[in-house]
Amino acid sequence: MSALKFAIIILIIPAALASAQSPGAALVRRAPALNGTVEGSVQVMTAESVTLNGGAVVTGDLLVPGTPTVRLNGNPTYGGTLDGTGATTPTTHKVTLNGNARLGHVVRRTDAIALPTVAAPPLPPIPPTQKPSPELKRTFKTLNHNPIEFYGRALDQFGKPVVGAEVSGVVLYNTGTKAGEKKVKTTTDAQGYFRFADLEGQDLGIGITKEGYEYRSRS
Repeated sequence: MSALKFAIIILIIPAALASAQSPGAALVRRAPALNGTVEGSVQVMTAESVTLNGGAVVTGDLLVPGTPTVRLNGNPTYGGTLDGTGATTPTTHKVTLNGNARLGHVVRRTDAIALPTVAAPPLPPIPPTQKPSPELKRTFKTLNHNPIEFYGRALDQFGKPVVGAEVSGVVLYNTGTKAGEKKVKTTTDAQGYFRFADLEGQDLGIGITKEGYEYRSRS
């Protein structure tokens, strides 16, 4: 069985609405072009042309709004055209059966129905936040209260001190429930020295910048 060119959206509607429609009809918003087989009837909700190509088969009827022209090309098997009690307009669209297509009837003047509004499904519940155990809290507290004191000196390629360079430091921390970084800054003195002190955390990263210089580290 060949595939359809367009997807058909099949809706399950309340019984009160279904009673006014052909039983077993699949409701489609847009008119499809069919190349395969549909078991049952199809109701097109918009007044657009419909084409059944080659070996397309609709075992039931094709229900359409308005009064479209039915055109037969080739040798289709067709049960004829019926008119319902709906509006006669529009009239500019067509139903075309090509080749050996098979269709029960075209039922014209079948007004579209108002589709029921389907509410969005509720969001899944948010799982409770898992709190760290007291032991884990103590471990992270120890890690994040390590005292950090760092001394360094900025020198140029000739071994001369770089005065007034900006030194940026980043202290990393992780409390078990919260992780982040704390930023600190200082500048080099007249001898190129700098110092970070009175800090606490897991780790310290630094960078040095000054216009006209390129940073290189040397342990």
